[in-house]
Amino acid sequence: MKKIHILKSRWEPDDIAYMRRQGVQVKEGTTAISSARIEDDDVYYDVKNRFERKYNGFLEFLYYEYTREEILSAPYCLLVRTLHFAGYPRPLNSYMSKTFDMSNACPSCHMGRNQKGPFRIAKVAKSGFWQFYAWEPSVFFVSDKIYESVFANYGIERIPVKRTSGEIVEGFSQLVFPVSSEPLDLYAYEYEICPNCGKKRFLPGEFVNHPYFPLHNTPLRGGYAVKEVFGQGWIVSQPILLSAELIAMLIELKEIDCNLLIPCTSNIEQYWGPKSDYSVNHPK
Repeated sequence: MKKIHILKSRWEPDDIAYMRRQGVQVKEGTTAISSARIEDDDVYYDVKNRFERKYNGFLEFLYYEYTREEILSAPYCLLVRTLHFAGYPRPLNSYMSKTFDMSNACPSCHMGRNQKGPFRIAKVAKSGFWQFYAWEPSVFFVSDKIYESVFANYGIERIPVKRTSGEIVEGFSQLVFPVSSEPLDLYAYEYEICPNCGKKRFLPGEFVNHPYFPLHNTPLRGGYAVKEVFGQGWIVSQPILLSAELIAMLIELKEIDCNLLIPCTSNIEQYWGPKSDYSVNHPK
């Protein structure tokens, strides 16, 4: 596992040369903005302190990179995203009310909504396992072939998908993962409290800001959704965990890649540190 810092700015040539002398990988973009990838914490703090005032801050990202062995040896992994995407839920301006029962949903954060019918789409991906470009990060679609060879073995359900016209899409369906009733202790994660309904949502960026992801004491077979809700604004999602056996099949079929997964562990304090270090979890 590697801890990776990414800094993005309109670096001047002399500063790029300085960072490269420190062993920093700098990728110059097609625009004036370039990204610096820093794996050493000491070098990261040196670069940040040296240039923060000069550039009046910069875009900054943190994530953890795992080896293939770390991914494949984990009992379960969190699925960050798929390799393939296609379209957006339709109709663009009213899909929410057509797809979900919003009668118990908070009008601000949309927690409490329940899917009542099929998603409508304008096109499908060529891949057998894919999702929308945006808006519904925990909704996944699957071809009949991939469903029968992978997901059906675990009893994971599926429902039809419709075209914008209302016609059933042949050969594809939406996966419906069961939801765990067991809570996770996400003590290191930041969250926000909806001022309207008072419910908690964890911030989606926290997936990559902390190494590994906690695993339930009793994980569900094959694949399932956690009960905790993530999101910001009106986006709502419940992350999906996939078992090692299911992941191995999807990788073999070239439907996912190791860099799209975060390994899970039942001993999360080993990576996050003791809970006492997070005596106060400050909400956003």
